[in-house]
Amino acid sequence: MAIIRKQHGHFLEDFEPGALLRHKGGKTITEGLFAIFTDAPWGILWVGILFLFIYQVEGHIVVPNVMASALRLHPLLVIFGLLAGGELYGIAGVLVALPTMAGGRAIWEFFRERVRLERWDDGGSEVPVEVELEPPKAASGSR
Repeated sequence: MAIIRKQHGHFLEDFEPGALLRHKGGKTITEGLFAIFTDAPWGILWVGILFLFIYQVEGHIVVPNVMASALRLHPLLVIFGLLAGGELYGIAGVLVALPTMAGGRAIWEFFRERVRLERWDDGGSEVPVEVELEPPKAASGSR
């Protein structure tokens, strides 16, 4: 069995017949082919449904919760931030959305502690302002 190495001597992967069929997550297409030929025809359907379920749970529940705890944001803010970034700027927006939201949260926390806003009461105390009115000056030489 031949071993392919990177420049720095790290193992890249073992070269084997199924290595060319690898896809996301390290799972191989050969698992699906194995299910087709060894189980009933419904075996490949169950394998597909299981993989679909696992990836959906991971993408919609696990990842937003992990990112939310890492960035100290609500999970729905993570999801909607990614959706908004993708809608506005595509892939670049998705890559920039969460760091921008984390920066906005940090700025909000910084100023929330230091800035106090006064309450606006309806019909509260009015501050009198003195204004001197000058009579309008006549335009000279306009006739």
